[in-house]
Amino acid sequence: MKSNSNKLNKSGYIQIDLMFAGILFLTLLTLIYTSQTDYFEKLYLSQETLKLKSTAKDLCKTLSQTQGIPSNWQTDLTSLNSIGLLNTSHKLDSSKLTPLQNINYIQIKQQLHLKKYNFHINITNLNSRTELLNFGFKSKSNSLSYSYSCYIPNDNLNQIQLEVWK
Repeated sequence: MKSNSNKLNKSGYIQIDLMFAGILFLTLLTLIYTSQTDYFEKLYLSQETLKLKSTAKDLCKTLSQTQGIPSNWQTDLTSLNSIGLLNTSHKLDSSKLTPLQNINYIQIKQQLHLKKYNFHINITNLNSRTELLNFGFKSKSNSLSYSYSCYIPNDNLNQIQLEVWK
């Protein structure tokens, strides 16, 4: 009778050991899965932020350092290939700001090659603290965004503040 009792006790211990090992194994798998998911999410966000940063810098450079193609695009919007805000003397051309506000947001996104991003542009004269242009949509609090500022060279402190967001 004692030998049957010993076999039951030993098999009970074996079952408890197997259950404990199984729970430990599942816990370990869960930890590995969550840490890998976290890692890949951070990696994706990091890559997306780099793309936003690059896009914002390129866009700021285009707006602040070129006249656009053609250079008088504000007079004929049908021939618009590239938007630039400078005149021939490489200063801010204020005659380009009003037509820019009158162009459809989606058309500007296409001209600026921002198919998968949204944007907001704010141009301010820092000497007079005057807002010259406020165009686009500001990012929502839960969106991934990157803000970038640049200055128009050879000009009286006009700052372009640009936000690109997804």
